[in-house]
Amino acid sequence: MRLKIYLFGILIIILLGDKASAQSFGLPGIHNFNRSEYLGGTQNWSVAQAPNGMIYFGNNNGLIEYDGAHWNVYNDMGIVNRSLCIDGKRIYVGGFNKLGYYEEETEGILKYHSLIPLLNNRINDFDEIWRIHKTSFGIVFQSFKAIFIYNQEKMDIVYPRSKFHFSYYVNGILWVYDEVQGLMQCREGKVRQIPEGSTFAGTQIWNILPLNDDQVIIGTAKNGVFKYDGEKLSVWNKPVNTLLKKYQIFSGALIDKKYFAFGTIQNGLIVSDTTGNVIYEINKERGLSNNTVLCVGSDQVGNIWLGLDNGISIIHFNSSLTYIQNYFNIGSGYSSARFGNKLYLGTNQGLFYILWSDFINPLKKKEDFHLIEGTEGQVWSLAIIDNTLLCGHNFGVFQILDKVAVKISSVSGGWNIIKLNRKEPFLLIGNYSGISVLKREGLMWSYRNELSGYDQSSHYLEEDSKGYIWVSHGYKGLFRLKLDADLQRVIDLHFYDSKSGLPSDLGNTIFKLKSGIVVGTRNGIFKYNWSNDKFEQDLQFNQLIPDLKQIDYINQDNANNVWYYNNQQPGVLRFQEDGTYKNISAPFVELSRMLIPSYGHINALNINDVIIGLEGGFAHYNSRQLKNYSFLPILYINKLQSSDTSEGTYRFNSTYNQQIVVPKFKFINNRISITFAANQFTQQEVLFQFKLEDFDEEWSSWSLKNSKEYTNLPDGHYIFKLKALTIQGIATPTLSYQFHILSPWYRTIYAWSIYFLIIVSILYLSYRFFLTSIEKSRLKEKEAQKEKYKQREQLLKEDALITEKEMIRLRNEKLNLEMIHKEKELANSSMLIIQKNEILHKLKNDLNKIKNTLNDDTLKNYVTSTLKRIGKEIDNEKQWQVFNMHVEQVHEDLFKKLKVRYPDLTPRELSLCAYLRMNISSKEIAILMNISTRGVEISRYRIRKKLGLDRNANLTDFMMTL
Repeated sequence: MRLKIYLFGILIIILLGDKASAQSFGLPGIHNFNRSEYLGGTQNWSVAQAPNGMIYFGNNNGLIEYDGAHWNVYNDMGIVNRSLCIDGKRIYVGGFNKLGYYEEETEGILKYHSLIPLLNNRINDFDEIWRIHKTSFGIVFQSFKAIFIYNQEKMDIVYPRSKFHFSYYVNGILWVYDEVQGLMQCREGKVRQIPEGSTFAGTQIWNILPLNDDQVIIGTAKNGVFKYDGEKLSVWNKPVNTLLKKYQIFSGALIDKKYFAFGTIQNGLIVSDTTGNVIYEINKERGLSNNTVLCVGSDQVGNIWLGLDNGISIIHFNSSLTYIQNYFNIGSGYSSARFGNKLYLGTNQGLFYILWSDFINPLKKKEDFHLIEGTEGQVWSLAIIDNTLLCGHNFGVFQILDKVAVKISSVSGGWNIIKLNRKEPFLLIGNYSGISVLKREGLMWSYRNELSGYDQSSHYLEEDSKGYIWVSHGYKGLFRLKLDADLQRVIDLHFYDSKSGLPSDLGNTIFKLKSGIVVGTRNGIFKYNWSNDKFEQDLQFNQLIPDLKQIDYINQDNANNVWYYNNQQPGVLRFQEDGTYKNISAPFVELSRMLIPSYGHINALNINDVIIGLEGGFAHYNSRQLKNYSFLPILYINKLQSSDTSEGTYRFNSTYNQQIVVPKFKFINNRISITFAANQFTQQEVLFQFKLEDFDEEWSSWSLKNSKEYTNLPDGHYIFKLKALTIQGIATPTLSYQFHILSPWYRTIYAWSIYFLIIVSILYLSYRFFLTSIEKSRLKEKEAQKEKYKQREQLLKEDALITEKEMIRLRNEKLNLEMIHKEKELANSSMLIIQKNEILHKLKNDLNKIKNTLNDDTLKNYVTSTLKRIGKEIDNEKQWQVFNMHVEQVHEDLFKKLKVRYPDLTPRELSLCAYLRMNISSKEIAILMNISTRGVEISRYRIRKKLGLDRNANLTDFMMTL
């Protein structure tokens, strides 16, 4: 029955409740990009998203591309890109006297193609291309001087009646503004007038948007917005029109078919619904980097992109979270309460209030927030108790009476305020040094006393169903207190830590749910078990919250939803009609780095609107703002290249059906760098996981890293795999990209061919070497045999030589003996001749003496005849020839040497030399030669002279040495 009443109450709130429950109360998340980030010029003239999810801008420096992490600039035209339009894989662009398109090549790189040749010189000076439209009859390029219709590789030209300003393609119609003729339509290749179109002559039109299928709204520069149905023209009398007249429209777009986003010259972006009610006013003061919005566009998930006069901005328009911070300048948010007709916000600067009617006004200003006097400083808590509003402050406790703060306790540190479950109205205040007791007297609360027996800081305290007071201390643990009946002192204190079932002694925080006391810990939520006085895991909640870590905040709202912080990440266990819970965390992911550590605050104002405390202010969560959190971002390989960029840069994304080109890189350039991204254009950074197959053993851990470099890759085929994690914690399908590292030069087919030739050559040479070796071996063996033969022959020769030498020696000895014998015989013969001649000379002398004494002539004649015979015997020439020949034979060597060395020697002198060698005296030589001794001496002198011997040299010794 209670459930039915509860559901009925919810239905009443939905149908009749707060008018503002369907709108956002703060400003959407804004992220600004300056030119140093996107690497382009200051001004951005056009914006569009391609089917592959990338965002493109027409910029002063060219075409700018953004994939969620990386910016690329293409400046092939070399001029300002005024306009762009995307049709499939083509990105049409235009500038001063130039028009064309970009299209991806097989490597994924954009290449520019000019369409100027299709004009065939029909018009050369056509000025800037200000608008490009994708229409049912082709791509339309519009300049001030002409409209170009590109279809099926042909270009038709439509000229103005005077001068075009801008054009718009809305509801299937090409609207054209002519400065003299007014608003016109281009149909069938001609510019045609329309009913009441001339009304706008001289009034510049800056925007046309569809109101429905039959009506459009027309935004002018100074006269605001008009509504037109093709026949009748009327002023669009809506709240937003007042602002647009004031701030001058420059650009606009229809967002999600429900909202108009108007870019202005003077006041940034103004967003309204299709009924003309203002949703947002976002200008430089409220977060934009510039107040002049040159172009407006949206992406696939409803984010609004702005091209500014100086920069680029993204508005997280589709988010269910908006923010009351920065511009509103109220400080970091610690507590909030809607009380009466006001919303009170407690911050580190004090307690602020704002009228609820002002708070729900999208045009509220920071001046609408008022600081209550006396509350300057840190506000810790706000509590609505018995239709009173209490404020826990650094300086004590205040009771708030509309716009006035009345101090009711001066004890420092009003951490927390709870009402005791008693008949008497008592409050407990957790402060820096214990617990204070407050009592109500009439309409006011007053300080009564401090509880004795407990003096610890009491940041969190709760009362359980049995009247015990639970206090948590972040560094000491949990305390359970039993108070006396008069609330003067603590009569029993029990301490709980890891020995009591808690996972740790630190990080335990006490909270109270309708089911009882629970504790947020480092391992999830624990509940108290009375039966064993211990804590145990609350399986009901812990099983619903994924990746449990530090639970440091829990709060249950009036609709039974349980709000929590898990590792500084907010979430809610949404109570369902069947009594179960459903975990929702995706809408709050972007808050993970914005919360105040250890000071959680979530205040559900109603079933749709929730206030969350943040650093620098508060967030408003609108559960009616639907967003597709199951959106899977597109994955991009933004750049894949080797260490030598001349080998090419390759790109790929998850919208491709297949990879057409497989990059091949040289082995010498095997350092591969890869950058990647995902078009999750949220404030939450994207987590990636990657793996290189056949190289990495496992997937990398999830991280914010969006690049990877692989060095010294071996040759082979590789597949790089990439995944991203969505806001809901769901991994995207894997993006795979193949590339190839070529074999090193020494393992290429050419090298193998060379190796084959070398091997064949080596085999052939080895074969030839083998044959040669065999031949050499045979020849060597033959030579060896020959050598052996020679050696044997040599041995035989040596033996023969030895024998011959021996024979020669023997022969020489024999000859020497014969020579000696002959010399002896010669000597003997010489002696005999000498003796004979001496005897004959003596005999001759004696006979001469006798002859001289003889008178007998007969006898004298006989003696004379005898003397003659003796004379003949002494001087026997034949005998001397024989003797000399015999001398020459004995002394042959001597004669040869003397003849060679001294050719001037006569035969007689040679004989004399032989006699000297025989050691014959001069006297004996004289007898042998039948000359006088004086003649021998003269001959010796001559010989000495011819031999060149001095007079002291012994001629006989000289002859003996020859």
